[in-house]
Amino acid sequence: MSVYVKSEDRMVFDESEDEKKDIMASISRINKGGGEPPTTSAVMEREKRIRREIANSNERRRMQSINNGFQSLRSLLPHHEGEKLSKVSGT
Repeated sequence: MSVYVKSEDRMVFDESEDEKKDIMASISRINKGGGEPPTTSAVMEREKRIRREIANSNERRRMQSINNGFQSLRSLLPHHEGEKLSKVSGT
């Protein structure tokens, strides 16, 4: 996954080929069915599941981006060995 800034306040996430394949595999697993046409409630349930999987994928990508940002920030902050970065000294 790569992240780049498209405008001042908007980031764009490019999905890797593996992520795209995972999403498409999930959708195809959900879409495989029997010979008879699905009922309206079955279609709605399937669409709900697809939307949930896409939302989960987006959230996972968002959290990975945040974690990468914090990791980059940690590498820039000066700190002593053994000192936790989450603690701020009050002196």
